[in-house]
Amino acid sequence: MQEFLYIISNFVGVLPLIFYLYRKEKIINEFKTLVPILILNFFSSVYEVVFTYKLQIDSEYWFRLYLFLEYFSIAYLFWKLFEGTFYKRLILIFSIVYVVFYILLLKSWELHNNLQTDSYLTVYTTFFVYVLSILWFRKIFIKFEYDSLIHSPVFIVISGLLLYMSSTLFLFLMSDFLLKDIRYDFLDFWRLNIAMCIFFRLLLLTAVFKGYRR
Repeated sequence: MQEFLYIISNFVGVLPLIFYLYRKEKIINEFKTLVPILILNFFSSVYEVVFTYKLQIDSEYWFRLYLFLEYFSIAYLFWKLFEGTFYKRLILIFSIVYVVFYILLLKSWELHNNLQTDSYLTVYTTFFVYVLSILWFRKIFIKFEYDSLIHSPVFIVISGLLLYMSSTLFLFLMSDFLLKDIRYDFLDFWRLNIAMCIFFRLLLLTAVFKGYRR
């Protein structure tokens, strides 16, 4: 079951970028803020299949790098969505703190005992998404920028980020405990992460189709 979910997750992960490149000329400008997220999911899926699944290479280094790239792909999205100086400075401050935090945690990072330090970065990114998402929703509701949010690719992806990160936050916080406690099978809990990853990538694919010019 887990292997099936893993294959589905990586298969769905490559589709959004492929469909985007196939009909790039028909994509609205708003959607271009999402391109780094599409690229990251594409290369993450390719890496997982080729290097982790086929070649059986440890994924710890990749996952650490992925956390870094994930944060900045999201930061790029919000940077493009906000125009005011206050928002730009806020994102810049968040990003500087993240880099410092990331470097400091590298000092205590261990190859096969990294879940705890990785979870700290995940919590920070989740908090960043919460804050900037609230500010974005506030902005669009005040200015009435959209006739229908359900047709906005950005709204779909931000909603997906909120759902994905909220649903897996507890898992990452408790991952070190669950892995060490013999009463629990960590893989049973990890299926939640894979399932939510599939859900988020399906929303990315939906956002691509919503991003076509009518």
